[in-house]
Amino acid sequence: MYTNVRVFVCAALRDVQGVTDRACDYAVALAAAVPSYPMAIAEFEWRNGWFLQQAHTPLHVDWLRRAAVPAELLEQSERGGD
Repeated sequence: MYTNVRVFVCAALRDVQGVTDRACDYAVALAAAVPSYPMAIAEFEWRNGWFLQQAHTPLHVDWLRRAAVPAELLEQSERGGD
């Protein structure tokens, strides 16, 4: 898993638009895979926690807010899930 994250982060540093396109494609595909909002919230830490603990990036946080992720989850992930 960490190898994939490293590859993704390195690609982001080199090709912001390409990574944004792939992230959007992934998000669209994910909508079909996650059947419910409650399930997505239950998986939030697993899906987003590592990224939020590394750096609370404005674009990522904006997308999460647009997806109606509760502020408490964003804050909890930023603190490391305590």
